[in-house]
Amino acid sequence: MTTILRYNSCYLSYIEERYRTIFEMQTNTPLTTQNINSLYQLRTRRIYLIRIFFIVSIALLIGGFLLLFTGFDDDALLQSGVVLTSAAFTLGAVTIGINKKRGNYAAHPAYSSTKQILTDTLLYAELSSINTIRYQCQGHSLDLHILSAKDNRSDDMSYRRWIQDAVTLSHVPVRLSYVEYEPGTFILLEAQYPGYLHAERIVTMQPADRKYFTNKLLFRLGRMTGIATGILLFVFLVPQFETVARVFVSIAYAFFMLFFVPVTLREIITILRASDKVVIHTTITEVLGITVSTRESWKREPYYRLADGGLITFDNESFQAGDKIAIQYIVRRNGSKGLLLEVKKQ
Repeated sequence: MTTILRYNSCYLSYIEERYRTIFEMQTNTPLTTQNINSLYQLRTRRIYLIRIFFIVSIALLIGGFLLLFTGFDDDALLQSGVVLTSAAFTLGAVTIGINKKRGNYAAHPAYSSTKQILTDTLLYAELSSINTIRYQCQGHSLDLHILSAKDNRSDDMSYRRWIQDAVTLSHVPVRLSYVEYEPGTFILLEAQYPGYLHAERIVTMQPADRKYFTNKLLFRLGRMTGIATGILLFVFLVPQFETVARVFVSIAYAFFMLFFVPVTLREIITILRASDKVVIHTTITEVLGITVSTRESWKREPYYRLADGGLITFDNESFQAGDKIAIQYIVRRNGSKGLLLEVKKQ
């Protein structure tokens, strides 16, 4: 009887091991072109910093000259003008230096030239540090950094952002692709959930589509411009405000006109010129709260993992893991996804 029980126990162990071999598999494979491009961005200086520094330099220079030309009879204004002008030239020099050195940070590839792919059943996920998530699977436990892009821009990739919270699907099949970027530092490239919906199709942009999306952007532009202009007029029409306050409000207004308005107009032109859009029907598999920098401070932004493994962000806190959504993007001339048009829950 003991022999039979021992035999059955060995047989069950064999079956369990075979089951685990089938559903738990870890392999190495070369990095894809998309993976290499994402990792390349981590080695380069961020292009958007160069643009912002340039715009701020121009705004500071304009404000400095205004103070210098209007403050000959006021020592405080004259000193403020000198400070702003000096800051403008300093920031301009820093911008030029960053632009020249930007290529040097792309000279060194990732520590590993291949990525590892783990196919397993995800039991749960939890935060293991301020910028890593522990994926606890049946046969493995991985602490991975999350590769995220601010505002979905590929030129602002980072794996060191603070993750405030994370909610994922649990007890489901998962396919984790990750790379050892530096010795002991593992970055998650994709987290695919093969059991969930993800379908993409390209459709022609109709005149009604262009009208709908351009009207949304024009409404946003008109609202923000109206608020900014109202503040500017209020400061200049109320006599209690000092000249320094008016100058600084003028600088802020100039920065708004140099940055926000051109970006919105460029988005409108992109929509008007687009011939196709891609419509994605997918499932949200992970909801992450990641801290990103803004012009004013730091704030939590919602990031959503899609069933195909991609991670995107948009201003909507109502979606949860398991929700089915429809996403629309502009299709660029090279076939890649461009401007994010809309996200709707199905």
